[in-house]
Amino acid sequence: MKYIYLLTKDHLRFLSILTIVLLQVLQVQATNCHKAIDLHCGDYVEWDTKYGHNNNYDYSCFHHSLSGFHSKEVIYRIDRDHIYYGHDIEITVHDKHGNGLDAFIIENCGEYDAKCYKYKENFGHYTFSIENASPDKEYYLIIDGKSTSGAFSVTTQCYKKEFPCHDAYPIDCGTTQYGDTYDGNAYISDYSCFAHDQHGYYGKELMYKVTGRSGKTEDIEITFEDLDHKGLDIFIMENCGEYNQYCLYYKERYGHSPSKEKITIQNADPHKEYYIIIDARDHHVTGSFNLSIECHGNDFLCEYAEDIYCGETINGNTHHGNAMYDDYSCFKHSFTGFYEKELVYRIYTEGDEHQDITVEIEDLHKKGLDVFIIENCGYDDYHCLTYLERTEHSPKTESLTIYNADPHKEYFIVVDARNVTGEFNLTVYCEEDELTCEYIMVRKTFMT
Repeated sequence: MKYIYLLTKDHLRFLSILTIVLLQVLQVQATNCHKAIDLHCGDYVEWDTKYGHNNNYDYSCFHHSLSGFHSKEVIYRIDRDHIYYGHDIEITVHDKHGNGLDAFIIENCGEYDAKCYKYKENFGHYTFSIENASPDKEYYLIIDGKSTSGAFSVTTQCYKKEFPCHDAYPIDCGTTQYGDTYDGNAYISDYSCFAHDQHGYYGKELMYKVTGRSGKTEDIEITFEDLDHKGLDIFIMENCGEYNQYCLYYKERYGHSPSKEKITIQNADPHKEYYIIIDARDHHVTGSFNLSIECHGNDFLCEYAEDIYCGETINGNTHHGNAMYDDYSCFKHSFTGFYEKELVYRIYTEGDEHQDITVEIEDLHKKGLDVFIIENCGYDDYHCLTYLERTEHSPKTESLTIYNADPHKEYFIVVDARNVTGEFNLTVYCEEDELTCEYIMVRKTFMT
């Protein structure tokens, strides 16, 4: 049996209205995000909703259903590349002619994840605040009206927050800590280091505060090991806070960068605090690492010096010494980076006469051990008289002579090296000098 249906004009009119309603419903479910206009931090824009699109008819904000928006709307997308995590965003909207425009802040955009974050009906002049903006979300501003259109202005400001100093983990001198940025917070997103503006750090970071220091001027040696080769970056901050923090050092790293990095803060001020931050640009990048801290005092520890007498030979090995002295200032030369162990000797002389003192070193395995002659000892009054800067190609035996050494001063010998330790014989020769001079002469003698 066949049925034939005849559609009257009323039926057609009903279907037409139903089609329009369905189309409007579908348009409500999927906002046209691709037509959004980018809005950057610091922007000021003026526009008119009559130039917009009529795609959104209702908004569901919290427990309120706001419908009947049949006028055109303008959609702005807050440029996520210019929003730093943990910053606050302020968006000020102004209805220029008081036309009764409404404003909505939408979090994300799409059929399933769109969320009405905030709204203001008949906003007039109003400021929205988005606190702790997240780079994992997109924020949209929509200017709409139920039955009206009109001109408006928008001002956007992004405010940098103070570094979370109180969240820093303490790390003592002489210790190593394991960390993983996965366990951190994506709070800090930009750094100002020297003339460079390092921004866009959307990954999680871990912050450490160097503790357990001596209370004196010292060198702080930081060793970082990237265990997963993720290219984590390093920042060294002096102090921490909105007004007094200063970026001392930074190292941008990549997946192919060396797994270990060594950084030294020379002559660290005992009255300042030092922070280490491990971070990454990409918010998808996290990784594990080891962080080691060594603190080396710069004042010579005289009490650890071993006496060596005129005419005596002492066998020593810097492997059994202490890594206490990192740099030496001799004449106009500054020698830094002496991170290996050293041995210190006090030259013991008898009598009250001026003498010529010769110090001879025999580098038994030609490791390139260096020798420094220090007058007096202590952070305030020590003075480097002379030195032998040596390499593995230097003669096995070399010597230094101090002419007319003052019997009322103390002289010390330091055997050190930048990156090696080794065994040596050290001999001191003393010979009385009949001449008294107002200055000390130094002679270097080389023997193969």
